[in-house]
Amino acid sequence: MNISPIVFDFKRYYTVSTSYIYSVFSDYYLISLNELYRENLSSRFANYLSRMGLP
Repeated sequence: MNISPIVFDFKRYYTVSTSYIYSVFSDYYLISLNELYRENLSSRFANYLSRMGLP
């Protein structure tokens, strides 16, 4: 399977219900992140959301 590089865009995100995720999980699941990378990604996202907006 050829998987292109993944880019995370913190400016565009949305939420979905867990029931929807579980219903489409087997059809669209491709990869998973190692625990260390998940922690790093979560930390970067939290830092992005908590930043001070400047004019």
